[in-house]
Amino acid sequence: MVAGDIDQISSLHTAIWKATYAGMVAQDRLDALTPAESASRWRQTVGDLAGHAGRGIRIRCATSLDTQEMVGFAASGPARDHDAPAPTELWS
Repeated sequence: MVAGDIDQISSLHTAIWKATYAGMVAQDRLDALTPAESASRWRQTVGDLAGHAGRGIRIRCATSLDTQEMVGFAASGPARDHDAPAPTELWS
């Protein structure tokens, strides 16, 4: 992921939250989610990643071959549990 991906990933992330957590999270909270709010968090994340490049934190984006639009993403990094079964964990 690069800084230029932030607008697409923010829109996708917002849509994923609204679809996934409907009925589990208060609807007013979901309605308040916006791509702009998500973009602010992603900008911070990208900046933080630049400072932690050696820590093994990775974000990978999946793109449609037909439209070149982002259709998914995954974040991984060092396992956060001290007794984790593997050194790396899928974060999202």
